[in-house]
Amino acid sequence: GFRLFRWRTRFFISRRLESELPSGFNPADFVTRQAQAVHDDCLTRLLAGFTAAEAAQLMALLAQFGTLRSCAPQDAAVQEKVAALQAFITEHFYPCTDEILAGLGQMYAADERFRTNIDAAGGDGCAVFAAQAIAFYCAQQ
Repeated sequence: GFRLFRWRTRFFISRRLESELPSGFNPADFVTRQAQAVHDDCLTRLLAGFTAAEAAQLMALLAQFGTLRSCAPQDAAVQEKVAALQAFITEHFYPCTDEILAGLGQMYAADERFRTNIDAAGGDGCAVFAAQAIAFYCAQQ
């Protein structure tokens, strides 16, 4: 009884929704757009707290990874840059825990806007290299 009622209700609701959606509607695209909108909102709020000088200093720190790309991400000099980046973020913006830093590193490589800006400052591949160095650093902590 109840299971059949629940199935019929779901079926009716899904059919009703399908008839009201525009043709070619793809739920996966909708979810992706919604996630992107939330990400963009968070990014806008985060960047709103930066002064131009702080943003320039942060980009200069990230650009330094570009000069070290001939080294391995595990190299001591590279890891010192990661520690300096974490300290700078903590001092100027918010407490940058290892977990937050790991997420930032992923974002630097995965988000096209970050990757483009970081690569413009430090050379092609700088963002991915920084992300690898950050991942190693956080795994060691």
